[in-house]
Amino acid sequence: MARSWIGPCCASLLLSTAWALAAPSPVPAGPSPAASASASNAAPSVAAASGRPAAQPQASALPPAAPPPAPPASAAAPLGSPAAQSAAAARPFLGPQCVVGHHPGVDDGSAVTATRVICGELRRAGIPARDPDDDRGATEIYRLDVERLGRAGLVRLTREAPAGTVVATQQVVVNRIDEILVIAPRIVAAVLYGRPMEDTAEVDNLAGNETRKYEKKHGEYRWDIGLASISAPGHGAYMGAGFITGIAYETPAFALGAWVHWSKAESGDDKTEMTALSIGGRYFFTRSSVSPFVGTGLAMSSLSLEARAADNGPASNVDNSGMGTYGEVGVEMFRLHSARLSLGLRFDFPFFTLKGHRYSFVTLPGATHPTTNSTEESKYLIPMLLHLTVGF
Repeated sequence: MARSWIGPCCASLLLSTAWALAAPSPVPAGPSPAASASASNAAPSVAAASGRPAAQPQASALPPAAPPPAPPASAAAPLGSPAAQSAAAARPFLGPQCVVGHHPGVDDGSAVTATRVICGELRRAGIPARDPDDDRGATEIYRLDVERLGRAGLVRLTREAPAGTVVATQQVVVNRIDEILVIAPRIVAAVLYGRPMEDTAEVDNLAGNETRKYEKKHGEYRWDIGLASISAPGHGAYMGAGFITGIAYETPAFALGAWVHWSKAESGDDKTEMTALSIGGRYFFTRSSVSPFVGTGLAMSSLSLEARAADNGPASNVDNSGMGTYGEVGVEMFRLHSARLSLGLRFDFPFFTLKGHRYSFVTLPGATHPTTNSTEESKYLIPMLLHLTVGF
């Protein structure tokens, strides 16, 4: 009786061992359908061999996990998302880029708008420059610096190619920041083509210093009026009476003016008369209230000289007119006041000689009246003029 069940038990043990060695390792997700079917088929055989009823298969505790679906290849990240920004940063832009530079004293909005204006002019010139809000990298940069300088503004456009290496720059002073709208084409042409700003100036695109009213050194106009006294050294006429008047523009260092004077001197039978229109200048040696000066200029003058010797001696009458030059020395006083006093000594050097006749009187024996003999005569006269004027 004992031998009758030992054989079936040994056979069942051998089959179980062989099945364990041949079966694959179980996976965490549960047995595969093929393994479950093999186990189901093997269990009745073992049970039949052992004479025991077959056990019913139990259902798995977890269902098999399905793999997650792959995203479509054509799906793109939304614009503005971190993924989109990362993707843009991974694709460097190799063209030119407009960049907002330093703008102390200028609000961010105005600086960005000014840069956009320059960027638009670059595109009109054929440069595919991107606006400053495009944050992709670039190998060529156009940087616009806008700085406030008092009421004016300093605009500077710099070209960097590659980025960090300055190849061209242009700086312009504007009266207001919105004048960038006017000078944008000119500053772009200066940076791209090296054209000086002076060459692109026209009647409707001037800005900044080009329209500035230039400052002038101080000067004032002065009206002179006074006395003039003429003398003819070597010809017997001294210290005649006359007048002088004129207008001058005077600075602390020099004066330019035009004067008219007339003077006549008589000494016995000798007479000298002079009328002149003069244009010239004066140089003052100091800037103090009292300053010596020297002057020179041109004169259009008319001169006459009449001389008669005593006791019916020889006489002459010569005159002429023309151009000449003059030189003067003097001193000006009260220069720190609105009214000024000038004292000067002037010598005229005509470019002509006085021409006329020389008369001699001879009384022949038995004659009741002298006989007059006349010969041509010429003289060169250097008149001397002493003048005292008040300027106001």
